[in-house]
Amino acid sequence: MDTEKMTFEDGSWWEFRTFLSHGTKAATVAASNQFRTLVEPIKYGEGGQALTEPQYDWDYSRWSAQPSTDAMLLHSTIGWSYGPVNQEVLDSIPDANTQYVIRRMNELYASPLVVTVPNISQNDSSLP
Repeated sequence: MDTEKMTFEDGSWWEFRTFLSHGTKAATVAASNQFRTLVEPIKYGEGGQALTEPQYDWDYSRWSAQPSTDAMLLHSTIGWSYGPVNQEVLDSIPDANTQYVIRRMNELYASPLVVTVPNISQNDSSLP
């Protein structure tokens, strides 16, 4: 199996697949179903009446990319030094280390499915 292992300054490590597996993609897409209203029009009003022109729900404040990002991280991870590979442990990993892995997965998978958290600048020279 093709994997890559990143070792961080604090001595921790994270090993993940270098390819996007079918299971990872399926889990990520399933977690991102909340974004469907971006592309699917609302065809019926509150009372059930058909709208003459489709409307779209653009309230971004209700959406988070975190579920799809977490699905990508968990399903692509082979192992890490933090403990068992599960959501509880993922939530305890330093965010800087998680961002390194997300950025690398973006490069490897060439996929829009993983979204880098906005607090890290794409031009941040401190990232590898």
